[in-house]
Amino acid sequence: MQIKDIDLEPALYLVATPIGNISDITIRALQTLKAADYIACEDSRITNKLLSHYDIKTSMLIYNDHSKEYERNKIIDKIIHGKSIVLVSDAGTPLISDPGYKLVKLAMQNDVKVTICPGPNSAVSALAVSGLPTNNFVFEGFLSHKQNSRIKQLQELKLINKTTILFESASRLVDTLHDINTVMGKRHISVIRELTKIYEEIKTDQINAVIEYYNAHTPRGEVVIVIAADDNANLITELSDLDKQLKILLKENSLKDAVEIISHNASFIKKDIYKRAISLIKK
Repeated sequence: MQIKDIDLEPALYLVATPIGNISDITIRALQTLKAADYIACEDSRITNKLLSHYDIKTSMLIYNDHSKEYERNKIIDKIIHGKSIVLVSDAGTPLISDPGYKLVKLAMQNDVKVTICPGPNSAVSALAVSGLPTNNFVFEGFLSHKQNSRIKQLQELKLINKTTILFESASRLVDTLHDINTVMGKRHISVIRELTKIYEEIKTDQINAVIEYYNAHTPRGEVVIVIAADDNANLITELSDLDKQLKILLKENSLKDAVEIISHNASFIKKDIYKRAISLIKK
């Protein structure tokens, strides 16, 4: 396809790229990728497949989890001196479970313009096709690789009690589903694999049925897990229960975060929860 030439002012452009199907990219994103002076990407081999498909010749810079502060400074310095730079992730919207946050923060600290070309996002796309409630949700991204830490994260998410979106690798999927079942109980969940690709698969059912399915069918590819809230969850109404849950949360969270988490599932007002947490810390 013919991509119209556009002019870009010096800025950091966050450009969403396909999560699977290479056709899922906006015209504006293609124009921006073509017009930029540089594209900062996680893996040039992956990004080059997209650029080659659309015959885009823009030079690439590497920016990923291993990039240091001086590399961020070099990128921002280029923009300050008149260059336009696009930031992309390997797939989807930059900054969602990828290393772009520090770069965007540095750009804003230096009064560098940051703008976005929105597009594909695997978390929201998975939520939309899951068949689970979409009006109120929380995105957690990847859970810890360590089971003890993962269980603590799930305990906190249980207290929030909203539709929850997780990322997971195929190799850890069954283990994580078992932990969800242990901590959260018999929830409706949806496992979405290979979203927008040829072998896209959506399994929405009671968690025990989904575990049984993936015990019999080895999962592959990129995985998103969506967990429904517990409609039968009881509000915390007793001080003894409040204290118990606060003690658990305060082990791994700041005072502010612990109070915020528990306020979603307690009949107490946030000010009183805060006072109770302070008293527990002083004991």
